[in-house]
Amino acid sequence: MADEPDAMPEIWHMGLRNPWRFTLTPNGDTMFIADVGDSAWEEVNVVSGTVGGLNFGHPYYEGETISHPFTEEELDRSRFVFPAAVYPHAREGLDRLLSFCAVIGGLVYDGDDLPGLRGQYFYSDWCSGTVWRMVERGGEWEPEIFMANTPYNINTFGQDVDGKIYIATASGKLLKLVVR
Repeated sequence: MADEPDAMPEIWHMGLRNPWRFTLTPNGDTMFIADVGDSAWEEVNVVSGTVGGLNFGHPYYEGETISHPFTEEELDRSRFVFPAAVYPHAREGLDRLLSFCAVIGGLVYDGDDLPGLRGQYFYSDWCSGTVWRMVERGGEWEPEIFMANTPYNINTFGQDVDGKIYIATASGKLLKLVVR
């Protein structure tokens, strides 16, 4: 399905470096793709869940930054879909250098216990344990920090039949997403 003349029909999208989980909204109309970066940026792409053939720019771009020297034709931005959220591998914050290394794709909350979170997408970073949420505002998805710098290496998200989100850690802990 990728929009290239010689593309095989089973290829839905292209130009992703290392997608670490993707998920669809419950009705299937929106797809979130967490794509692990190379040397500088992590990204989350948000696109239609029903339209294929998109090119997300790898290896030409990492996030929205040119990643290697390429020709002007290869760098034509109109060919690519750029991420809705990006963050760098390191940045200053909370009076110290924060280390980020790999985006961990999550899930869209679909439960009834936390109605204010319904429809929001949750994802994390392996190194920092930071959990973000993406909130749709005026047709755009905007990232916000939900929990900063937890002590966990989060490696996956899960969801029960009631739409509640659980977070699994490398140390074997299973945490339930709650609001205090």
